[in-house]
Parts: sequence; C-alpha cells; structure tokens
Amino acid sequence: MEGVRVEAENSEVAEALVIKEVYRLAKEKGFSKVMFESDSTTVVRDITRKDWLTAWKTSKIVEEIRNHLTEFAEAKILLEKREANSAADWVEKQYNMGMELSNWVDRPPSSINPH
Repeated sequence: MEGVRVEAENSEVAEALVIKEVYRLAKEKGFSKVMFESDSTTVVRDITRKDWLTAWKTSKIVEEIRNHLTEFAEAKILLEKREANSAADWVEKQYNMGMELSNWVDRPPSSINPH
C-alpha cells in the first residue's frame, strides 16, 4: 500500500475518507470480520444510524461505506476517544515526518503491536 495524502474540507470528511480506504484495504486483504475505530462522533453516528440521515459534507462517502460494509461477514464501527487511538496517532506522526508507511499494516511497529 502506498501512502496517500488527501485534501479534506474538515476532520469529519478526512475521517470518513480514512474509513473508506481502510475497508477497501480490508477487502483487498480478504478479511471477513472487521472492526473500525474512529474518534469522530459525527462519522460513527452517521455510519451506524438506522434512518440514513447524515451530515451533508460526508453523505456520499458515508453512503459508500455503508454499502460496502455488507460485504463483510461481520463489521463493527466503534467510537474511540483520541487517547485510546495510539496507533492512528503514531501513523499520523510518522506520515507527517515523511516516513514510508506501506508495510505497517502487515508489520506494525513494536510500540503499537500487541503481540
């Protein structure tokens, strides 16, 4: 996976784009059960709502995420507080420093690898 930089109007759009990319990667890797974590209350709420109402800025992305989540045997989207999201914070810091992150999914660094 090659690092990708996106321009987003706000943090909710950026978060939705990240989830969209992660589900694409999970599907590509052949995962059947997935759990996505986000610290964006708005994005998590919009993806998990039963009435399909969403924030208009993320509506198309959220719709695509919802449609593709049905492709997994089991898919969960959880709200995580930023303090608990150390892996995402690590990735963001490394990326901002210009580090190559193409292999971190297969071989995560020891600082965030529970094994």
